[in-house]
Amino acid sequence: MIAGGKKAFAGYLEDKNELFNSSSGGAFTSIAKSVLSENGYVCGAVYSDDFKSVFHVYSNKIDVVKKMRGSKYVQSDKPQGFYDGIRKLIESGELVLFTGVPCEAAALKKYVGKDCNNLVICDLICHGVTSPIVLKEYVEYLESKYSSKIIEFSMRYKNEGLVKPFLRAIFENGKVFCKPFYSTPIGFAFSNIALRPCCYNCIFKGNNRDSDITIGDFWGIDSTYACYNKMGVSLIIANTERGLAITNSLQGFKLYDVDYEFAAKNNPCLSFPVRSNENREKYFDLLHKKGLMYATRKLNKPKTLRECVSKYVPYFIKSFIKSLIIKG
Repeated sequence: MIAGGKKAFAGYLEDKNELFNSSSGGAFTSIAKSVLSENGYVCGAVYSDDFKSVFHVYSNKIDVVKKMRGSKYVQSDKPQGFYDGIRKLIESGELVLFTGVPCEAAALKKYVGKDCNNLVICDLICHGVTSPIVLKEYVEYLESKYSSKIIEFSMRYKNEGLVKPFLRAIFENGKVFCKPFYSTPIGFAFSNIALRPCCYNCIFKGNNRDSDITIGDFWGIDSTYACYNKMGVSLIIANTERGLAITNSLQGFKLYDVDYEFAAKNNPCLSFPVRSNENREKYFDLLHKKGLMYATRKLNKPKTLRECVSKYVPYFIKSFIKSLIIKG
């Protein structure tokens, strides 16, 4: 641990193209590049080739590591022998960076069984993970609707920068689907109705983390803060001296010291699990019996005028109205 407590930072990649293609401020990209520069290996979550599932891999190739970028919000599968493969890399002296949600980080730490100088663990500020069924069914729905296979898929496309993430899919036939993430069935599922049961009682919050670094979105800041960037800002928390050394050595990354208490206050998932949803059982019952789209339509009913506008008014109309208001 760090003498005097955890150290918090805000920051973002200086390369605008890399920042655009990364979640929030691109902290993962910067940390991963630092490890690759020392011929190390990076472990992270990637989509399957058909985008219907998410699984963890490890690699020392930049092209593979780039696929680890971007929040995926779905439970990640661990192929047989995954943790054993990481342990063998560590035992052979290779530098390894592991990234995942806090429970995955704790699982790895327990599997390795000891503190290793060549293992860097980076966990995420975790809201919870959605059932893999949701991703599979939604990809199949989109491909059926557009009569084409998906060739690119993102749940954190920066159509409007940091504030509002978009889900975007590009198809073989050239068509593009792009909507605010939380207006999609996946966004509704992730909001807290389709998380794993243990996510509602997660013990890996606050100081109970087995990681050197914790990263996530930096909520609660705007253009009045020096560390603000409209294309995304990362919150980085150094939990150990090793994590602090890595954070301070990041290249091509604009870094700002921030108050830990302020950062924690504006990122409640850092300290507390999300509340359970009273309709979770009903949602999964409908999901298994009648499918994703039916379950979403049945339970995702707007309760206020604002929610009605958000759900039913097309995005391009809302964007046009917003531009008129800004122009005055």
